Amino acid sequence: MNEKGFGEAELDKSSTNPDAIRGREQQLIEANGGAQSQNGTSSNAINVVAESNPNRANYMNAAEANSVLRMRGKPPKVLLT
Repeated sequence: MNEKGFGEAELDKSSTNPDAIRGREQQLIEANGGAQSQNGTSSNAINVVAESNPNRANYMNAAEANSVLRMRGKPPKVLLT
């Protein structure tokens, strides 16, 4: 992605929980403007976790519970029930 003007990859947070990792990736897509398939401005063509995904709440809550959510600056509110 560097040829598109992105810098080197930078570790944000880490986890061994695959659900937390998936939720975190979706949070970052949303925090960076949303997926292009949803008329967003991030570089991601699609969401990692669709709104219609029956496991969406599990992924997003796992990210929050595993402290994977914390970003530099203000994190988005995404805790679902």
